[in-house]
Amino acid sequence: MRIAVLSRKRTLYSSKRLIEEIKKSGHVPVVLDPLNFDIIVGNGAQQINYSRKKLKHVDSVIPRIGASVTRYGTSVLRQLVYMGIPSTSAPLGITIARDKFRCLQVLTKSGINVPRSILVRNPVNIEKAIKKVGGVPVLIKLLRGTQGVGVIYIDSVQAASSTLETLWSMGKQLLIQEFVVESRGTDIRSVVVDGEVVASFRRVAKIGEFRSNIHKGAIGEPVELTEEQKDVAIRSAAALDLGVAGIDMLESSDGVKVIEVNASPGLQGIERASQINVAEAVVDFAAKIVKKNVRI
Repeated sequence: MRIAVLSRKRTLYSSKRLIEEIKKSGHVPVVLDPLNFDIIVGNGAQQINYSRKKLKHVDSVIPRIGASVTRYGTSVLRQLVYMGIPSTSAPLGITIARDKFRCLQVLTKSGINVPRSILVRNPVNIEKAIKKVGGVPVLIKLLRGTQGVGVIYIDSVQAASSTLETLWSMGKQLLIQEFVVESRGTDIRSVVVDGEVVASFRRVAKIGEFRSNIHKGAIGEPVELTEEQKDVAIRSAAALDLGVAGIDMLESSDGVKVIEVNASPGLQGIERASQINVAEAVVDFAAKIVKKNVRI
Protein backbone atom coordinates (compact mmCIF):
# COMPACT_ATOMS: atom_id res chain seq x y z
CA MET A 1 0.00 0.00 0.00
CA ARG A 2 1.33 3.46 -0.93
CA ILE A 3 0.51 6.00 1.77
CA ALA A 4 1.16 9.64 0.95
CA VAL A 5 2.26 12.23 3.49
CA LEU A 6 1.27 15.68 2.25
CA SER A 7 4.12 17.78 3.69
CA ARG A 8 6.48 20.56 2.61
CA LYS A 9 9.50 18.82 4.19
CA ARG A 10 10.23 15.18 4.91
CA THR A 11 12.82 16.29 7.49
CA LEU A 12 10.24 17.71 9.92
CA TYR A 13 9.88 15.58 13.04
CA SER A 14 6.24 14.65 12.47
CA SER A 15 6.80 13.82 8.81
CA LYS A 16 9.84 11.69 9.67
CA ARG A 17 7.91 9.78 12.30
CA LEU A 18 5.07 9.06 9.90
CA ILE A 19 7.53 7.85 7.25
CA GLU A 20 9.17 5.54 9.83
CA GLU A 21 5.85 4.04 10.88
CA ILE A 22 4.63 3.61 7.30
CA LYS A 23 7.78 1.60 6.56
CA LYS A 24 7.46 -0.42 9.77
CA SER A 25 3.88 -1.33 8.86
CA GLY A 26 5.09 -2.78 5.55
CA HIS A 27 3.70 0.01 3.39
CA VAL A 28 5.45 2.46 1.07
CA PRO A 29 5.71 6.12 2.15
CA VAL A 30 5.30 8.79 -0.51
CA VAL A 31 6.12 12.35 0.59
CA LEU A 32 4.37 14.96 -1.54
CA ASP A 33 4.95 18.71 -1.31
CA PRO A 34 1.52 20.36 -1.82
CA LEU A 35 3.12 23.27 -3.70
CA ASN A 36 4.47 20.91 -6.37
CA PHE A 37 0.98 19.98 -7.56
CA ASP A 38 -0.87 21.30 -10.60
CA ILE A 39 -4.64 20.82 -10.70
CA ILE A 40 -6.41 20.85 -14.06
CA VAL A 41 -10.20 20.83 -14.36
CA GLY A 42 -12.55 21.60 -17.25
CA ASN A 43 -14.47 20.12 -20.15
CA GLY A 44 -15.84 17.46 -17.85
CA ALA A 45 -12.38 16.17 -16.92
CA GLN A 46 -10.03 16.51 -13.98
CA GLN A 47 -6.35 15.82 -13.62
CA ILE A 48 -3.71 16.34 -10.99
CA ASN A 49 0.00 16.45 -11.79
CA TYR A 50 2.96 16.28 -9.45
CA SER A 51 6.23 17.92 -10.52
CA ARG A 52 4.66 18.35 -14.01
CA LYS A 53 3.99 14.64 -14.37
CA LYS A 54 0.82 12.65 -13.85
CA LEU A 55 0.56 11.68 -10.19
CA LYS A 56 1.48 8.07 -9.55
CA HIS A 57 -1.00 5.90 -7.71
CA VAL A 58 -1.39 6.41 -3.96
CA ASP A 59 -3.87 4.58 -1.75
CA SER A 60 -4.48 7.16 0.97
CA VAL A 61 -3.14 10.48 2.18
CA ILE A 62 -2.14 11.90 5.58
CA PRO A 63 -2.29 15.71 5.29
CA ARG A 64 0.41 17.67 7.11
CA ILE A 65 -0.45 21.02 5.56
CA GLY A 66 1.39 24.00 7.04
CA ALA A 67 -0.54 27.11 8.03
CA SER A 68 1.22 29.25 5.42
CA VAL A 69 -0.06 27.06 2.55
CA THR A 70 -3.51 26.22 3.90
CA ARG A 71 -5.50 27.49 0.93
CA TYR A 72 -3.42 25.83 -1.78
CA GLY A 73 -2.79 22.71 0.29
CA THR A 74 -6.47 22.11 0.99
CA SER A 75 -7.28 22.67 -2.70
CA VAL A 76 -4.81 19.89 -3.54
CA LEU A 77 -6.23 17.63 -0.84
CA ARG A 78 -9.78 18.29 -2.02
CA GLN A 79 -8.85 17.26 -5.54
CA LEU A 80 -7.21 14.07 -4.30
CA VAL A 81 -10.38 13.21 -2.38
CA TYR A 82 -12.55 14.03 -5.42
CA MET A 83 -10.45 11.56 -7.40
CA GLY A 84 -11.13 8.77 -4.92
CA ILE A 85 -8.08 8.91 -2.66
CA PRO A 86 -9.23 8.79 0.98
CA SER A 87 -7.76 11.27 3.45
CA THR A 88 -7.37 10.96 7.21
CA SER A 89 -8.99 14.40 7.56
CA ALA A 90 -11.50 16.38 5.52
CA PRO A 91 -10.18 19.41 3.59
CA LEU A 92 -13.01 21.62 4.88
CA GLY A 93 -12.24 20.63 8.47
CA ILE A 94 -8.62 21.70 8.02
CA THR A 95 -9.75 25.04 6.60
CA ILE A 96 -12.15 25.64 9.50
CA ALA A 97 -9.54 24.70 12.11
CA ARG A 98 -7.14 27.31 10.71
CA ASP A 99 -9.67 30.13 11.31
CA LYS A 100 -9.86 30.52 15.09
CA PHE A 101 -13.26 32.22 15.26
CA ARG A 102 -14.89 30.01 12.63
CA CYS A 103 -13.62 27.00 14.57
CA LEU A 104 -15.16 28.35 17.79
CA GLN A 105 -18.46 28.90 15.95
CA VAL A 106 -18.57 25.29 14.74
CA LEU A 107 -17.65 23.95 18.18
CA THR A 108 -20.33 26.07 19.86
CA LYS A 109 -22.95 24.91 17.37
CA SER A 110 -21.98 21.34 18.29
CA GLY A 111 -22.59 22.00 21.98
CA ILE A 112 -18.93 22.18 22.98
CA ASN A 113 -17.93 24.74 25.60
CA VAL A 114 -15.40 27.37 24.46
CA PRO A 115 -14.06 30.54 26.11
CA ARG A 116 -16.25 33.61 25.61
CA SER A 117 -14.98 35.24 22.43
CA ILE A 118 -16.05 38.17 20.31
CA LEU A 119 -15.16 39.28 16.80
CA VAL A 120 -14.69 43.07 16.73
CA ARG A 121 -14.21 45.54 13.91
CA ASN A 122 -15.19 48.93 15.38
CA PRO A 123 -12.80 50.72 17.80
CA VAL A 124 -15.80 52.46 19.40
CA ASN A 125 -17.09 49.13 20.74
CA ILE A 126 -13.88 47.84 22.34
CA GLU A 127 -14.85 48.56 25.96
CA LYS A 128 -18.29 46.96 25.51
CA ALA A 129 -16.70 43.96 23.77
CA ILE A 130 -14.30 43.41 26.66
CA LYS A 131 -17.17 43.55 29.16
CA LYS A 132 -19.06 40.92 27.16
CA VAL A 133 -16.23 38.43 27.56
CA GLY A 134 -15.92 39.09 31.29
CA GLY A 135 -13.61 42.11 31.48
CA VAL A 136 -9.83 42.41 31.65
CA PRO A 137 -7.53 40.61 31.52
CA VAL A 138 -8.33 39.32 28.03
CA LEU A 139 -6.51 37.74 25.14
CA ILE A 140 -6.33 39.29 21.70
CA LYS A 141 -5.81 36.70 18.99
CA LEU A 142 -5.16 36.81 15.29
CA LEU A 143 -7.74 34.70 13.47
CA ARG A 144 -4.88 32.82 11.85
CA GLY A 145 -1.83 32.03 13.93
CA THR A 146 0.06 28.95 15.08
CA GLN A 147 2.39 27.87 17.89
CA GLY A 148 1.32 30.76 20.12
CA VAL A 149 2.19 33.45 17.57
CA GLY A 150 -0.47 36.16 17.37
CA VAL A 151 -1.76 35.79 20.94
CA ILE A 152 -1.47 38.88 23.15
CA TYR A 153 -2.27 39.19 26.88
CA ILE A 154 -3.99 42.48 27.69
CA ASP A 155 -4.71 43.75 31.22
CA SER A 156 -6.39 47.11 30.53
CA VAL A 157 -8.99 48.59 28.17
CA GLN A 158 -6.51 51.28 27.09
CA ALA A 159 -3.90 48.69 26.12
CA ALA A 160 -6.55 46.70 24.25
CA SER A 161 -7.64 49.78 22.32
CA SER A 162 -4.14 50.77 21.18
CA THR A 163 -3.19 47.16 20.35
CA LEU A 164 -6.33 46.54 18.32
CA GLU A 165 -6.06 49.82 16.43
CA THR A 166 -2.42 49.08 15.55
CA LEU A 167 -3.20 45.58 14.32
CA TRP A 168 -6.29 46.73 12.42
CA SER A 169 -4.16 49.34 10.64
CA MET A 170 -2.02 46.42 9.43
CA GLY A 171 -5.08 44.67 8.00
CA LYS A 172 -5.21 41.95 10.67
CA GLN A 173 -8.43 40.17 11.64
CA LEU A 174 -8.79 39.75 15.38
CA LEU A 175 -10.91 38.36 18.19
CA ILE A 176 -11.08 39.20 21.88
CA GLN A 177 -11.29 36.21 24.21
CA GLU A 178 -11.77 35.79 27.94
CA PHE A 179 -8.67 34.91 29.91
CA VAL A 180 -9.38 31.81 31.98
CA VAL A 181 -7.44 32.76 35.10
CA GLU A 182 -7.65 29.39 36.87
CA SER A 183 -5.78 27.64 34.05
CA ARG A 184 -3.15 30.33 33.58
CA GLY A 185 -0.09 28.98 31.84
CA THR A 186 -1.39 25.44 31.38
CA ASP A 187 -3.56 23.54 28.95
CA ILE A 188 -4.13 19.97 27.83
CA ARG A 189 -3.42 18.74 24.30
CA SER A 190 -5.15 15.52 23.27
CA VAL A 191 -4.65 13.83 19.93
CA VAL A 192 -7.73 12.13 18.54
CA VAL A 193 -7.32 9.49 15.82
CA ASP A 194 -10.29 7.72 14.25
CA GLY A 195 -12.69 8.86 16.96
CA GLU A 196 -10.50 7.86 19.91
CA VAL A 197 -8.11 9.75 22.16
CA VAL A 198 -4.77 8.03 21.61
CA ALA A 199 -2.54 10.30 23.72
CA SER A 200 -2.66 13.42 25.88
CA PHE A 201 -0.29 15.63 27.81
CA ARG A 202 -0.40 18.77 29.90
CA ARG A 203 1.61 21.74 28.68
CA VAL A 204 3.01 24.04 31.36
CA ALA A 205 4.33 27.46 30.35
CA LYS A 206 7.77 28.59 31.41
CA ILE A 207 8.01 31.20 34.17
CA GLY A 208 6.86 34.62 32.99
CA GLU A 209 5.02 33.25 29.94
CA PHE A 210 1.24 32.82 29.70
CA ARG A 211 1.32 30.75 26.49
CA SER A 212 1.66 27.01 27.01
CA ASN A 213 2.97 26.18 23.56
CA ILE A 214 5.97 23.84 23.40
CA HIS A 215 7.49 26.14 20.77
CA LYS A 216 7.38 28.92 23.39
CA GLY A 217 9.39 26.93 25.91
CA ALA A 218 6.58 25.11 27.72
CA ILE A 219 7.25 21.69 29.17
CA GLY A 220 5.07 18.64 28.61
CA GLU A 221 4.02 16.21 31.31
CA PRO A 222 1.81 13.11 31.30
CA VAL A 223 -1.85 13.56 32.19
CA GLU A 224 -4.76 11.20 32.78
CA LEU A 225 -7.92 12.57 31.19
CA THR A 226 -11.30 12.54 32.87
CA GLU A 227 -14.20 10.97 31.00
CA GLU A 228 -15.54 14.47 30.36
CA GLN A 229 -12.26 15.59 28.79
CA LYS A 230 -12.12 12.49 26.58
CA ASP A 231 -15.69 13.07 25.43
CA VAL A 232 -15.06 16.74 24.67
CA ALA A 233 -11.90 15.94 22.67
CA ILE A 234 -13.64 13.26 20.60
CA ARG A 235 -16.69 15.42 19.89
CA SER A 236 -14.49 18.38 18.91
CA ALA A 237 -12.62 16.36 16.28
CA ALA A 238 -15.91 14.98 14.95
CA ALA A 239 -17.44 18.47 14.75
CA LEU A 240 -14.76 19.47 12.25
CA ASP A 241 -14.73 16.10 10.43
CA LEU A 242 -11.09 15.51 11.32
CA GLY A 243 -9.93 11.92 11.58
CA VAL A 244 -6.68 13.18 13.10
CA ALA A 245 -6.74 16.27 15.32
CA GLY A 246 -5.05 17.90 18.26
CA ILE A 247 -7.58 19.30 20.73
CA ASP A 248 -6.40 22.01 23.14
CA MET A 249 -8.47 22.25 26.31
CA LEU A 250 -8.50 24.42 29.42
CA GLU A 251 -9.56 23.29 32.88
CA SER A 252 -11.87 26.04 34.11
CA SER A 253 -14.17 26.59 37.09
CA ASP A 254 -17.17 25.87 34.85
CA GLY A 255 -15.84 22.79 33.12
CA VAL A 256 -13.70 21.89 30.13
CA LYS A 257 -13.26 24.60 27.50
CA VAL A 258 -11.78 23.96 24.05
CA ILE A 259 -9.56 26.82 22.91
CA GLU A 260 -8.31 25.43 19.61
CA VAL A 261 -8.40 22.48 17.23
CA ASN A 262 -5.17 21.68 15.40
CA ALA A 263 -5.64 19.84 12.09
CA SER A 264 -1.94 18.90 11.85
CA PRO A 265 -0.88 18.30 15.44
CA GLY A 266 2.83 18.02 16.06
CA LEU A 267 3.97 14.61 17.28
CA GLN A 268 7.22 15.40 19.03
CA GLY A 269 5.94 16.91 22.28
CA ILE A 270 3.09 14.50 22.80
CA GLU A 271 5.09 11.36 21.98
CA ARG A 272 7.86 12.38 24.37
CA ALA A 273 5.53 13.31 27.23
CA SER A 274 3.07 10.43 26.88
CA GLN A 275 5.51 7.73 25.67
CA ILE A 276 2.78 6.66 23.23
CA ASN A 277 3.42 5.93 19.55
CA VAL A 278 0.96 8.42 18.05
CA ALA A 279 2.45 8.16 14.55
CA GLU A 280 1.67 4.44 14.49
CA ALA A 281 -2.00 5.14 15.29
CA VAL A 282 -2.19 7.67 12.45
CA VAL A 283 -0.64 5.25 9.95
CA ASP A 284 -2.95 2.44 11.06
CA PHE A 285 -5.90 4.75 10.42
CA ALA A 286 -4.56 5.70 6.99
CA ALA A 287 -4.42 2.01 6.09
CA LYS A 288 -7.86 1.35 7.57
CA ILE A 289 -9.63 3.95 5.43
CA VAL A 290 -8.29 2.18 2.32
CA LYS A 291 -9.36 -1.28 3.43
CA LYS A 292 -12.83 -0.11 4.45
CA ASN A 293 -13.09 2.26 1.49
CA VAL A 294 -13.98 5.05 3.90
CA ARG A 295 -13.79 8.57 2.49
CA ILE A 296 -13.84 11.43 4.95
